[in-house]
Amino acid sequence: MRSETMATAQRAHLDPPDAGRVAALRAVVGYLGDPSAAPGIYLQGRSGVGMSTVLSSVVRRARRRGQRPIVISASYAERDVAFAGLHQVLHACRRLTAARSAIEVLTTAVVGGTVDSAVVAATGSLFGAIAADGPALIVVDNAHRLDAQTTETMARTLAGVPIPGLAVILGGRQAGAVAWPALRIRTLPGLGSSAAARLLRARAPGLNPWLADRILDDAAGRPLALIELPIAWRDRHTPGADLLEPHSPLTTRLAQSLLEDIAELPAAARRILLLVAAGEMCRPEHLRRLEGPSATEHIDSLVAAGRLANDTDGVRLADPLLAAALVQAAAPGDLRVTQEQLGGPPTHDHRDGVRRALASARAGRRGERAGRELVASALVAMDLGRFDVVAALLDALPAGLNPVDAVRRDILSRRIDDATWRRSSSAEAVCAVADTCRAAGDSALALDLLAAFAETVTWEDVDESAGQRLLTSLNALEDHQHDPRWLLVCATADPARADASARLTPGALGRLSDDDLVHLGLAMRRLGRLERAAELLGPVVPSLTRDRRFGALVPVVAALADVELFLGRWELADEHLRCATEAAERTGQVVWRAYAQATTGMLRAASGDVEAARSVAGAAEQGLGDRPVWPVRLRVAAARGTAFMAEGRFAEAGLEFEAVLGGPSVSGYAIDRAIVGSLYAEAVSRGRPRRAGMAVPPAIGAALRRSASADGEAHLRYLRTLLQPPTDLEATFTELLDRARRLPWLRARVQLSYGSWLRRERRIADAREHLDSARTVFATLPARAWLDHTEQELRAAGAVEPDAPPLGGLLSPQEFAVVQLAATGLSNREIAVRLALSRRTVESHLARAYPKLSVGSRHQLPARLRELT
Repeated sequence: MRSETMATAQRAHLDPPDAGRVAALRAVVGYLGDPSAAPGIYLQGRSGVGMSTVLSSVVRRARRRGQRPIVISASYAERDVAFAGLHQVLHACRRLTAARSAIEVLTTAVVGGTVDSAVVAATGSLFGAIAADGPALIVVDNAHRLDAQTTETMARTLAGVPIPGLAVILGGRQAGAVAWPALRIRTLPGLGSSAAARLLRARAPGLNPWLADRILDDAAGRPLALIELPIAWRDRHTPGADLLEPHSPLTTRLAQSLLEDIAELPAAARRILLLVAAGEMCRPEHLRRLEGPSATEHIDSLVAAGRLANDTDGVRLADPLLAAALVQAAAPGDLRVTQEQLGGPPTHDHRDGVRRALASARAGRRGERAGRELVASALVAMDLGRFDVVAALLDALPAGLNPVDAVRRDILSRRIDDATWRRSSSAEAVCAVADTCRAAGDSALALDLLAAFAETVTWEDVDESAGQRLLTSLNALEDHQHDPRWLLVCATADPARADASARLTPGALGRLSDDDLVHLGLAMRRLGRLERAAELLGPVVPSLTRDRRFGALVPVVAALADVELFLGRWELADEHLRCATEAAERTGQVVWRAYAQATTGMLRAASGDVEAARSVAGAAEQGLGDRPVWPVRLRVAAARGTAFMAEGRFAEAGLEFEAVLGGPSVSGYAIDRAIVGSLYAEAVSRGRPRRAGMAVPPAIGAALRRSASADGEAHLRYLRTLLQPPTDLEATFTELLDRARRLPWLRARVQLSYGSWLRRERRIADAREHLDSARTVFATLPARAWLDHTEQELRAAGAVEPDAPPLGGLLSPQEFAVVQLAATGLSNREIAVRLALSRRTVESHLARAYPKLSVGSRHQLPARLRELT
């Protein structure tokens, strides 16, 4: 997915390539306004960057400003014709009376075809005559193609005496800039990622997103490529077509534009480029063996010019489109250099294996070895989020797969085709194959199979027998209990046991791969160890995004969004939920999309946006259909129940929660059950406030006893406190506040309940203290569903609403809340926990507040606040 669709937020400023493009264009516009500032501008850019379009825009702008443009369009066809470019100027000025004498002199001077002082002087006179007739602009497109005589004459003329009223702008390749030393050099970069994506969408709406990614990568911001590549790809609709083609197909126009840049390179240099293009990656020593000792010099010059790039395994073409143009234009005989001649096969990334497997599937290969390769590539495609490719590879599988590949096939089917769930491998079948692998000495493969199956357990109702069977296989792998895969399986089957085994030293984390961190993070998420899950999963998201592992990314981001929601970091949760929803839509992961939508509905309801909550929860339920995915249904019910609470419809909220809390026993979701259970308790207690105690429904009580984490236990104690208040309620609330110190959302809810009880006990001052703290957190989240109730309690406690915002509106409410806590001596980290903000947000609020308060540091805050209040 492109950064635009996976973005955490829309940015108002231009991304760096766009900023560079705008800076170059501003320099041109500024020069047009004051041509005396320089003899001219040479605007350099690579092939297809849109130079001609920019120069055409400059010409139109000049006409609007009253300048008379003279346009020279250089071409390779006339590059060997002496003074061909200058003749274009003469032709454009033929009707200019003031220039007739200069034209006659220059026409005579250039007859010899050589550049001398007379030619330069005559050219200066012609330019002076042009400028004397009114402000003028000379524009040269493709200046690098100008004939040598015109280039030398104009360069010497412009380097001489300034010509008032004349502006000169040249556009061309970087190599041509050296011939114009007197001109200012400006670089025109390609479009930035956002602008490129907009152009591609406008020119090719509805394009396959994977192909769009390929085009955006290959085009590298060049408008010509963004326009031409969709045309070239138009007839390639095979699943995974963008992976099947090692080189992008090119239109004739685009190929010619790319090849003309290397037309004048030495034949040996062009041959090296072709060898590298055909082999994708070549070692310099093998090129030297094929092309002789001079290859070193050519390679160095090509690297210096940016055409080749050094890599750990050799050199490669820096521009994939140039490689495509070279291969497309080459004669068949030129491509017969095999990988053996180049020193062995090039280094491939994991996409190359998928490409080869797709080609194998298309060729109809059969047999166990072919099946093994197809399954292995399907696993890679799944990791990349290429469900279309996975389906194509699975459809091509031969009969008679070995047991390991058969299990892997079924696990893949569980992810991409929900209809196969009921006929895919059961926990018994998976564990039996894993036991066989372990007995054969391959414990790593056994753990791979068990962990892959455990990840899919999320998606259906699993009874206790499946968990027991998983535990039996795990017991035989006891020596690997610190392996992240082992912990993930155990967290699914037996959270209490996994929690006891999850002891990791800080140093161990630095040695773990992204996959290890994902397994560990998901295990911590299922165990309800929220802070630990955030620490493990957070750093993995940028890495998975960079590598475009969208199949692996979606469950990670969805789990991270859960964690941030439960920890009260709602801004981050919202960001991750947008990412998860868009990535799931992009990859076709229907269940994960419903999961992210349902969680979004829960967040919207808690924030007080009731209509949005119901809408997105309904979309999640509709998208889920009749799939047996209880965790999604739990969130849909949580969204609707919380929406009812925001409207004061507590009886309906209680029924909504109660209906889903007694659902199937999914071990890995005890924390979710505990959190929704605490919401159920609030709804019931607020709907029937006069009752001294209420029984916990048996089904809910049985399900809630499975929580193994401290965070889950804090929610459960809160539930029991509300439904069955103990004798010493004050001590219980005090203990709850301590247990919830890392959970701002829960802690604020406890403070609200505690403050309400204190108010009813007529302990008004104590009540206000807790209610004020709760209000601050609810306003910061923001949790409108609880904020309104808190303000009602404060008014009932006699609190007076201020007529004006704090400090006369000098600070925003969030800034004021942060400044107040900073003035008490709390650190940024402590403030972030207290207000459920990120540390960066706290730092940002303080940075904005200091100048408003006319202070330089937090140490000055107490005195300044006293002075202002």
